[in-house]
Amino acid sequence: ATDGDATGKDDAQAPAPAAPPADAAGTAAAPRAARQPEWEDDPDHRNAARIARVMVADLVLYHKDLIERGVREGTFQEILSRQLEESRKTYDSRVAAKVRDQWDYLAEALSELVARKRRELGLGDAT
Repeated sequence: ATDGDATGKDDAQAPAPAAPPADAAGTAAAPRAARQPEWEDDPDHRNAARIARVMVADLVLYHKDLIERGVREGTFQEILSRQLEESRKTYDSRVAAKVRDQWDYLAEALSELVARKRRELGLGDAT
């Protein structure tokens, strides 16, 4: 399977990974496939994005200090490994496999959280 051809379209037989690899900041990286505009109107995709946002908001509510420490130290995934694993299991149980195979909204929401926290802490963008 390939990641895509010269037109930018992804190989239909290469779904996005369920648990994407960590990027340089130690956060889950969004899948390589580009988000498709038609997903904006798909209720299953909108629901998945909402679930991911709520789950990340809960992490912030209950683990604010750990999140800040993890972002500062570049150990976000290590420090929050148990919480992230629980979040992944819950997300996977609430989001249809069809949607999970197309886009990982949880990984995207976590990446956005870390990027926002890095800005708030004056750490700049991860390289």
